[in-house]
Amino acid sequence: MKKVTLVLALTFVAGLTGCSRYFVLPVWENGRQVNVSKWFNDGALDYRVTAYDMANHSNDEAIKIMKIHMDRYGADAWDHYDVAILYERKAEWDNAEQEINLAISAAQASGNHRVDTIISSELSDIQSYRAQQRAAGH
Repeated sequence: MKKVTLVLALTFVAGLTGCSRYFVLPVWENGRQVNVSKWFNDGALDYRVTAYDMANHSNDEAIKIMKIHMDRYGADAWDHYDVAILYERKAEWDNAEQEINLAISAAQASGNHRVDTIISSELSDIQSYRAQQRAAGH
């Protein structure tokens, strides 16, 4: 139920912020591996669209595209969120958590509580996925 509600909320926000896409990735929940859909906010911005398209071939290249843009032009909450999702696809939980924390900080600094709430919910998912993957011995 939690995931369905979150997907509906993200779909609504996606309609407000521009285009969005989803990645399906395997995670551990309740002792078994399941697939979850994770929202990637391309926002119809060229570098995010390019990163999304590249991620279908290489997560590393997609992260590289995002990081180059972020280094050159600065990053907003959605940039860090998208990079966190790319790290989740790789099951690099420490990197995902670091990026989602940067996303939360950026959202809080902008004063956009709606964005902060959406992004903050991803932090608990990342922490849960990491713990359950460890518990499953992976």
